[in-house]
Amino acid sequence: MLVEVTTDVYFIAERLCEIDKNYFTVYNTATQKFEIHNREQQGNTYCLSVPFETLDCRTLELVQKTKIENINKIIEEIDKSNIIAQQKLQRETLKKAQKILN
Repeated sequence: MLVEVTTDVYFIAERLCEIDKNYFTVYNTATQKFEIHNREQQGNTYCLSVPFETLDCRTLELVQKTKIENINKIIEEIDKSNIIAQQKLQRETLKKAQKILN
């Protein structure tokens, strides 16, 4: 069951509306997590689950970071992380191959 959160200790639910007037916050009783939704999304309003136990400034930062307007920046970050991970794997594989050959 989803329970809409209209107010909280740090006014996060209200402050999210300052980021986008269509955002709203719910508490999902099944998962026991807060979720951020957007009324403008077609079909499904769900945007993200808050990975913290409470609503606080980290929630605002997460929502700001994941806004659709930031999609290019997010994709860049993912690509950079993937390149770094791939390079690390290649170095480790090369080290293992060198050990076997020596």
